[in-house]
Amino acid sequence: QHGFSAKVASNGQEARSHILDWKPRFVLADLMLPDGSALNLIDFIKQESSLKHSRIDVLVTSGHNLESNVRQAFGRGAKDYIVKPFRHEDLLKRLIFHSRSYK
Repeated sequence: QHGFSAKVASNGQEARSHILDWKPRFVLADLMLPDGSALNLIDFIKQESSLKHSRIDVLVTSGHNLESNVRQAFGRGAKDYIVKPFRHEDLLKRLIFHSRSYK
């Protein structure tokens, strides 16, 4: 109803595959993944030549609200840092906000 589509990945490898195939506008990724982190996904998106002309922003989620984690995520290029637990309505509002700032 809000114009967003989603795909789910259970680890970083699946996420990279979805990103390459789908080239989403946003990636919502947990700071800590079974085989890496959201920071690894940010690096992958920046370095992958086939994504060079795609604008993909990563929104990092984490239950760890440490200042160092937040700084590291934004320093690597995260568009947002969302602390868990969060309400779905709040996530939707942030996605809409970031979508509007894209135009």
